[in-house]
Amino acid sequence: MNPLIISENYTVGEHRSAVAKVDQILEEEAKADNLTWYPDKQSLVEFSNHNDSTTTLGITINSKLNWAPHIQTRTKKALKVLGVMKRLGNSRGG
Repeated sequence: MNPLIISENYTVGEHRSAVAKVDQILEEEAKADNLTWYPDKQSLVEFSNHNDSTTTLGITINSKLNWAPHIQTRTKKALKVLGVMKRLGNSRGG
């Protein structure tokens, strides 16, 4: 699914017509380029005060559409793997 991201704290109902208009424009543009637009393969990502970030397709972004949470998550994971590799590399038995 390709996420359609709205970065403000609005309810989906308030912007349903705007989302439909964007969907229509994308479909028209795709047709003009001999492409097919599949609106059922998209999802709406809505941020709230309680959930400042979301992960979609393995990429974490925040409500400001910033990569910082993704970079922090990936860095933390890489440091864990590096620590394991260092411990294994320092062993004498193999």
